[in-house]
Amino acid sequence: MPRLLLLMTTTTYRASAFLDAARRLQVTVVVGSDQPQALEALTPGSTLTLDFFHPEEAARTITAFATTYPLDAVVGVDDDTTLTAAMAAEARGVSHNAVASVAAARNKHQMRQLLAAGGILSPRFACYSIDDDPVEVARQLTFPCVVKPLFLAASRGVIRADNPEQFIIFAKRYHHHRTDPACFNQSLHTRHGIAVVIHGVDNVDDALAAHEPRCHTALGRPHRAHLPPSLDKARVAVDRDGTELFSVTNH
Repeated sequence: MPRLLLLMTTTTYRASAFLDAARRLQVTVVVGSDQPQALEALTPGSTLTLDFFHPEEAARTITAFATTYPLDAVVGVDDDTTLTAAMAAEARGVSHNAVASVAAARNKHQMRQLLAAGGILSPRFACYSIDDDPVEVARQLTFPCVVKPLFLAASRGVIRADNPEQFIIFAKRYHHHRTDPACFNQSLHTRHGIAVVIHGVDNVDDALAAHEPRCHTALGRPHRAHLPPSLDKARVAVDRDGTELFSVTNH
């Protein structure tokens, strides 16, 4: 029976969906997580404890594990685990997205640089260190703007600032939480702590209406059913172009 390694954090809400899918596919599942499982010692080969903050080290642990328990696939369930999954799958020679593509997709600054270089319109952006003086940074911005941590996903830490005063408050909040591993990965935030997306639009309708057909928005996307046909078609084109730009294709 094929063996699948699912990488997930203990805070994930996706575990049950992926485990149910694996059962339907009738594959053996190994769960790789950032915390030891209670019954790990009693169920050898079924769980694996990994440090997702250090993906190279985690990938080496997976490679060593696979010498005893061969793996047919490695899947990252959460954004925090995708880089480890790509590195481990590459080392194993199984289907995966390119490590460079995954790394670029996870880093909001690098992602926006690639979007701009690829000719996909997006809001103006700038990247600042979490240690920069927020008062000085605020003088360089126009408002409203959207403040985003570089490496968090699922809208974690995303805040809209309508004026300099709000931005300063939010920047100080980021700095206060910088040592909290649940909020910031220190190994990833040594230089740049926050990405500031300037002139972020409120939704994809406004963005695509202004910049059809190639626009990437700063804030969330409404459900496709809420879009008129012309904008829905434009969104499909944006998704296609972005996927090709980042080379996010299993191989």
